[in-house]
Amino acid sequence: MKTTTIIINDKPFTYQNEVGDSYLFEPMSPENGEKILDLTAKLLKDCGIPFFLAFGTLLGAVREGYFIKGDEDVDIVITDEEKLYNSLPYLYEHGFRKM
Repeated sequence: MKTTTIIINDKPFTYQNEVGDSYLFEPMSPENGEKILDLTAKLLKDCGIPFFLAFGTLLGAVREGYFIKGDEDVDIVITDEEKLYNSLPYLYEHGFRKM
């Protein structure tokens, strides 16, 4: 794991970069996907950051009514990059990182 520091709103923000050069994904359980999406939705709402589902997550929600079996991740789109960037310390502090 690599420690990285960036400056956000004139303050240093240090985090553990948990994704290395080679990162293999495995299928997630639907229950884990639900926990990830619930936490993501709560934290983004706390920060006033709108988002919407995308790609396989959206397809699963529409076609299956849930996550697609064998999916590896939760796909969302955020259109306000600056708000997301400025919210990184809060999000990281409250569990928005690799689960």
